[in-house]
Parts: sequence; structure tokens; C-alpha cells
Amino acid sequence: MSRRAVILSAVPVSTALCRYVQPGDFVVACDAGYRNAERLDLRPDLIVGDFDSAPQPKTEHETIVLPHVKDDTDTQYAAHWLLEHGYDEITLLGALGGARLEHTLANLATGLYLAKNGVNVLLANERSELRYLCRAASLFCSAGTGSISPFSRWRAG
Repeated sequence: MSRRAVILSAVPVSTALCRYVQPGDFVVACDAGYRNAERLDLRPDLIVGDFDSAPQPKTEHETIVLPHVKDDTDTQYAAHWLLEHGYDEITLLGALGGARLEHTLANLATGLYLAKNGVNVLLANERSELRYLCRAASLFCSAGTGSISPFSRWRAG
């Protein structure tokens, strides 16, 4: 049986993204991602962050406070934590777009790291869904639900 988790990062999301959260999902809010949890009417099981993007919330939820100076983003830390705890299906919301391109790039790299470690990963926002196709991965699409744009790995000469 799959162990599902949702990581909520800091890029503001609309309530339409509730469709990606299923009952029983383990929810991790990263730093200002706890605001997205409130917007989606979710109670995080874990809050992770250095709280440089938002004040640390006063909460009963388990909170891991990270140092401000570190090698990983708060979202990367949450992804490592979930992988170490056996989660094999992870959805990242609030991880695409936003004011800081380097965070989007880091989130894309985090998704790839998870996929290379056998996790079924989805990054989604209001306009896009991104999945990683690594070795032995399959992609199934329902007819009439949109378009698919696969990019293959390209190697120079």
C-alpha cells in the first residue's frame, strides 16, 4: 500500500488545489506553506522551516525549526524527511512559480531527487502538473483531460 504525503511550500495556492489532497495524506507545511494549509483548510501533520518567509506559527503541530544558514531549502528538508520515513507518493503544492526563481528550480531538483529514489512525484499548480518519468516509470492519462508534453533527455554529439 502506498504512503502518500503532500508538501505545501510558500507560493500562494488557490482552493482549487484541494483536489490533489486525499483523506489520510500526511501533510507537511514548509515555512510560509502553513498559510497554504490554512487556505486549503488542512491541518499539517508537520511544519518544517527556518521561518524566514513567515513568523513561526504558534501551534500544537509537530514543528521542526531549521537553522537559517543551511545547504537545503525547507522543502528539500521536508522531502528528505518524507523519504526517510517511507513515503512513496509525494505531491508538492505551492512549489512552482512565485517571486524567487531559485526556489522553483530547487523544487524541480527536489522532485527529481525524489523520483530517482523511487517516489511517485507530482508538482502541481493551477495551470500545470509535472511528473518525472525515470526508469521503469509509467504515465497514464485520462482521455480528454488536457495535453501531454514529454521532454526526453537530449545528449550532445
